[in-house]
Amino acid sequence: MTDEVSSTIDTPTETAIKVMHADVIEQFQKVHKKYTHQAGYMITTIPDELSKEFITKHPELKWNQVYNYYASEHVSILSCTIYVSVFGKRFPIILERPLKQDHHCEFEDYFGFGGHNAGYTTYRIIARMPNKFDAELDISTVLTSREEVNDAYVKEVLLFLVLGGYIKYWKGCDELRLWFIEKQFNFEGIKCSDMILNFIMQNYEFDTEN
Repeated sequence: MTDEVSSTIDTPTETAIKVMHADVIEQFQKVHKKYTHQAGYMITTIPDELSKEFITKHPELKWNQVYNYYASEHVSILSCTIYVSVFGKRFPIILERPLKQDHHCEFEDYFGFGGHNAGYTTYRIIARMPNKFDAELDISTVLTSREEVNDAYVKEVLLFLVLGGYIKYWKGCDELRLWFIEKQFNFEGIKCSDMILNFIMQNYEFDTEN
């Protein structure tokens, strides 16, 4: 999530093997079919220093008290929604943070705390991806909306795969990333979750009435 990583994935690659939109669509659909599921969703943890900065920067953002049984069956947590746009489409990302401690393993695992809530902080934020994709959104139309198939386009494809709710496992994003690497696009050493998190924290917006 450094400037170096960001500049690397945004720079078009001159040596990439010729890849057509149809090839991307076919591979996207394969990964989507393989790694989707009716239940669940993907999450990633925002580093505490970024979470604290975000919370401090936006005191006007309303955090709602909700229950999430994946995080805890015993206590409620705080939740709000931000939005990011990929390929001109706006996708909701749910942010979740602790309201109070819960000394159960599911709570510690969900928020990434150690045993007995070691490292507990109310600034810990989990970013939760959509648990459903828009069945009426035509993937082929979206993936052909950019004329050039280059590194910047590939980055959007990976973002669309995750932020659009098309997969439920990070392995799916990595599998598609590796396919692009085989085609000589410049995505070596880039962790999908870091790329997604970096994008979210640089491009979020939210509704003022949230």
